[in-house]
Amino acid sequence: MLKLFFNKESPIVYALECLGVGFVLLWGFQGSWLAWSLVHKAAAVLVAIPYLFLRTCAWHRWYPRRQEFSGRYLGIELQFKKAMVPTAYIMTITGGWLMSGGSPWLLYLAGLLLIVIAHVNIILLYFHRRDGDRTPVNEYSRRFLTHP
Repeated sequence: MLKLFFNKESPIVYALECLGVGFVLLWGFQGSWLAWSLVHKAAAVLVAIPYLFLRTCAWHRWYPRRQEFSGRYLGIELQFKKAMVPTAYIMTITGGWLMSGGSPWLLYLAGLLLIVIAHVNIILLYFHRRDGDRTPVNEYSRRFLTHP
């Protein structure tokens, strides 16, 4: 049961992410954010920018595709896909809260959590770019994947 709700490939996680982003966008297009102060609008940007960064990291292919690893995520790609699970829940809770008429102060907490997750992605990208070794990912464990 936990695999259904917390697996990086689960359709529930994808649905929650779409639902959360949809709630936030729908709430934004309703115009209720126009009455906000500049501080609350900054909080909305504080959520949007890390979310877009995390989604971009998860979409991007960081390694060339190899036949023996088709359908698998490699190295940091796996970590970026795993980071989308808490991101999906954060966006769903925040979007649901805003759609139900809740205070926009929850955006600060959501923004803080997304910044922490994005910071981990930045650290992984830093080490990925700094690594001079061009050995393909999983080169030494490849035989375990190809032989049963």
